[in-house]
Amino acid sequence: MRADAPAGRINQMIARSPDQWSDVTSQGAPRAGRYIGDCESKVYMQTRLLTAAAFKSLGSVDVQHGGGIGHMLGVFKAPDGTTWVTSNEDFRQVSPSNAKVAVTQADLDATLKTMTGELYHTQDLRGFRFSSAATANLPTTGDPAVDSIRHSTELGMMRRTEALIVPPPPPPAQSQAGPSSGSGGPTHP
Repeated sequence: MRADAPAGRINQMIARSPDQWSDVTSQGAPRAGRYIGDCESKVYMQTRLLTAAAFKSLGSVDVQHGGGIGHMLGVFKAPDGTTWVTSNEDFRQVSPSNAKVAVTQADLDATLKTMTGELYHTQDLRGFRFSSAATANLPTTGDPAVDSIRHSTELGMMRRTEALIVPPPPPPAQSQAGPSSGSGGPTHP
């Protein structure tokens, strides 16, 4: 039995993730000819637009903190291989902590924490929970933009997360026992 979910108690959470294009174009009041949407609507729209522009959605991240309003961020890999995080209208490239290796999950986590601290105007992120849903783990049915948002929200409620950047496999071990000269097959002049 899991210790993080009391038996017999289910917390209902109403997720208002967008289900269709009209959900992101009809919410809020117009501003400069556009509609104001919430962070989920923006991640949905960014996912739809960026994947159409050959970006790959790595997933979404649900941020929650004690009693406050949460936030949703998107994570994307650009066609050139760089990794980007979106937060409302902000786009930030994830920089590798070691220039000799690719971006890691730890690098992504650091970028997510920096952007969240800036959004909430704090450096103290104790009490903040980050729950990521990897697009690669979603079912192939449905809309990945919607499913990623919903799944990261569900994972947040269960206090779980998924890795969005999978570490590369280790290089194959070189065999120490190679063929010795003169052994084996026929020799050709």
